[in-house]
Amino acid sequence: MPRMKKRAKRGRKAAGKKSGRRGGGRRAKGEDLASKITMVLRGKGAMTIPQIVSAVKRTGYQSSSPSFARIVGMRLGDRKKFKRVKRGVYTLSRR
Repeated sequence: MPRMKKRAKRGRKAAGKKSGRRGGGRRAKGEDLASKITMVLRGKGAMTIPQIVSAVKRTGYQSSSPSFARIVGMRLGDRKKFKRVKRGVYTLSRR
């Protein structure tokens, strides 16, 4: 007796499961973090991540994140806007 291929299940997905990624919150007002970091670095040159975090907060940027420095570090990973001078020190890219 030949083996039969299993047919793909059809129909809707299970009720409790969501497909895809859930969207995160969006900044409702004010500038985004990358533009605030750019503004801070434009005035000072090369800075460490803690210096950038405190300078961004002084500009009025509000964040409720307990790990705001980590978020700033992720933003600084954008190679088009920012350049890593050495470990933990960043400046604006020359582009």
